[in-house]
Amino acid sequence: MMVCSSDLPEGCWLGDLTREHPKVRAKVLSLFTRPGACTFSLVLLTPRDEEVLSYVKSHRAVKEVRDEGSSVMRVKHYCPLAEIFEATEPPHLPFSVRMGRAEWHHAREFKDLWEALRRKGLKVSVRRERGRKLTKRQREILLRAIEEGYYDFPRRVTLSELAERLGISKSYLSETLMKVESKLLPEALLHHT
Repeated sequence: MMVCSSDLPEGCWLGDLTREHPKVRAKVLSLFTRPGACTFSLVLLTPRDEEVLSYVKSHRAVKEVRDEGSSVMRVKHYCPLAEIFEATEPPHLPFSVRMGRAEWHHAREFKDLWEALRRKGLKVSVRRERGRKLTKRQREILLRAIEEGYYDFPRRVTLSELAERLGISKSYLSETLMKVESKLLPEALLHHT
């Protein structure tokens, strides 16, 4: 799993709010973008007080605010990133915003989103989430699969043959290799761009 982060641009109400009120933390619980850059967000703000609520309601990008109870509010707003989200995909939800910086998780390729954000002048930084390293057993199986030619083209060994050579079930081998690939491929794609 990759952890991605980017500063939100000026004019984005959540970026502006959290820059002006650095103690406020936001968690975007849902995000729906309509063609024409009208966006609806369900956002958890902590701490939220009257000053914060007043700021949100008066922001130039905000069209409507509905209180959903406790610290959750539904906001209809203009989002300068809406066209990017429409053309690619929004960050995985929920995502957090603190001091003008959004942070989200991605498990699969997000090259289109990354490139679209960069075209808008936003820098995206990516780091590998802790705890996503291969286990000793996963590493052993991967190395053996490589040695035996499972990843060669054409393959020198089938999944069934490799499972037999390793003394494990075909289903366990398949599941293990899928887990290994899901950990390693997103990072490989990032280093390729």
